[in-house]
Amino acid sequence: MTITQNPLNIVMGPPTVITLGGTDLGPELDGVVITFNQEVKEHTNDQSFAPVAYSLLKRTADIVMTLTEATLARVLTALNLAAASLSASTLTINDSIATAAQLIITGPSPTGSGSATRTYTFTKVMHVGSTDLAVGRDKPQHLALKFTAQYDSTTSKIGTIVDAA
Repeated sequence: MTITQNPLNIVMGPPTVITLGGTDLGPELDGVVITFNQEVKEHTNDQSFAPVAYSLLKRTADIVMTLTEATLARVLTALNLAAASLSASTLTINDSIATAAQLIITGPSPTGSGSATRTYTFTKVMHVGSTDLAVGRDKPQHLALKFTAQYDSTTSKIGTIVDAA
């Protein structure tokens, strides 16, 4: 058996644009990792030694990235604060919370053209988990973010992946 491969289908390169709620999140470090999680139920019976069927119980997506520009607007995003928490050059850390927003990641596509793009669109995401913001003499400040895509009942999906030439 021969495995055929097309080098044009190998995707290399960083995202070109990452937006959250229409706002550019700026450059990232070390790429974006998207993990699709599935929880399934195994159906068995006494007559079979292996599962006879599976049912999907839950599907989610976790999107992890490290932003290299730690502006106040991006710290606001990292802390899930409502937009009103940022006024001019002051970020107030309070008990407000942002609403879920659309996350769009655009980068290279495996379609064989140098101008081809692949766009990941998650209709509703929230930043979850902790945020480290290290302040040091010889290290730049970076923001590590983990978003979780929520099911959007208005569109009946968590997102889409589209290749365009």
